[in-house]
Amino acid sequence: MLLKKEFLLFCLGILVGFLGLLIFYPQKKYDPVVFTKAEDCLSDDTKEPSIVIDVSGAVSDPGVYTLNPGSRISDAINSAGGVLDTVADKSFLSKNINLAQLLQDGDKIYIPVEGDSTRTYYSIGPDGETGVVNINTASESALAENLSGIGPVYAKKIVEGRPYNKVEELYEKNIIPKSIFDKIKDNISIN
Repeated sequence: MLLKKEFLLFCLGILVGFLGLLIFYPQKKYDPVVFTKAEDCLSDDTKEPSIVIDVSGAVSDPGVYTLNPGSRISDAINSAGGVLDTVADKSFLSKNINLAQLLQDGDKIYIPVEGDSTRTYYSIGPDGETGVVNINTASESALAENLSGIGPVYAKKIVEGRPYNKVEELYEKNIIPKSIFDKIKDNISIN
């Protein structure tokens, strides 16, 4: 009996000690959980990365320029010092270049000089209707999105068949059928 009584007192002592620790030992404090929007967690640098544009032809200072997202063709031309009025093909410029068109990273803008036979002014644009797609530099997705009749399969074949010395090589090398080439020939270039 004595052993049982001592054992009970021992267990009671441990229980009182444990309860004392719980009561008097400082509890760990946790910071409250705060919910934020995902865009609030991004730094200013990661919200909108810059876009890089190549501007050449009849501009004051041709070169590669870094612009803000949402920039337009007019912004890229202004960054390059503006159009050279004395040598630029003003008629082509006013009829064919949409100065308000949005730019994408990696776009190339070429402003033709007077007498230039090139029909290209914009190698890869956000929409195929206003720009001419450069088949030597456009990505597969840009080819498929901007050229009528060109899907992922033909776009991959076009990229794999590079480089091209003339646009006619698309059907001469059996990359695409002549019927599709005839539909897109005015919307493609090699430079």
